[in-house]
Amino acid sequence: AGAGAPPAPERVPRDALLAYQQRELQMARSSKLRVALRGDFAARHSRLARLAPVAYDADTPVDLGQLEALNSYDITWYNDTGGAEGVDTVNKWYGTDWVDFPTAASLAETLSIVHDDVKYAEGGIHYLAAEPRLFWGLIVNWRHYGRSLPVHPSYCYKCGRNSGCGHSVREAHAAAGVPGRLSPELTAIGEHYDRLFAAVSA
Repeated sequence: AGAGAPPAPERVPRDALLAYQQRELQMARSSKLRVALRGDFAARHSRLARLAPVAYDADTPVDLGQLEALNSYDITWYNDTGGAEGVDTVNKWYGTDWVDFPTAASLAETLSIVHDDVKYAEGGIHYLAAEPRLFWGLIVNWRHYGRSLPVHPSYCYKCGRNSGCGHSVREAHAAAGVPGRLSPELTAIGEHYDRLFAAVSA
């Protein structure tokens, strides 16, 4: 370089840069998970819903038990001082399949596809934080229903919502007044996230 030229900026090693970015990402997702499990978030009809045939109030938070399948919602989470920390848009909600029959069958089926993926196994719930539809479906269910994959008492996993199927699984649960069940495989996935959320919330 010529006389008086400024020194060349020190190059940051690529591995160090990647490690820094990974730490920042992990911290952001940890914060998101922490405030979400604490309930410091609100769901509103998405700006996308303003184009729908039905007029929605996009400013007023929606009760968590009234989030309707396939509707679009903006979910804002808040930091410790009450300021908005971030917003996720969930284009097609399916935390539960029906408002009047809260069962997370579709969410459970989707989770079963990614549950054994190595990146989810290694990254856990922090990795799911980057998947708004899965993450918020689980969080909202946990906060509102007390289970990550709630099931209506008369739900029969062999026939879906059909409460008149006559299967002993549905009849036994409905008669006993206890929650219905998803298939054993999907039930195990729900119990996995229940344990995870309970541990993080402790």
